[in-house]
Amino acid sequence: MRSFVVLFFLAAALHYFLHIPLALAGGGALVLWILWKLKYIILAILGLEMLFGGDNGGGNDI
Repeated sequence: MRSFVVLFFLAAALHYFLHIPLALAGGGALVLWILWKLKYIILAILGLEMLFGGDNGGGNDI
């Protein structure tokens, strides 16, 4: 129930402050809520990428 309340207020804030249709605000709120719930997974992936890194653009460093 608490998740529904958070989604409702987030959608209402997006709708009120950005003046976008309520259906789009609800979808945007859902995406933001999912990203918030996955924040530690996203941060772990980014941290591992920074730690072990790629070749930063594909250039040769020889």
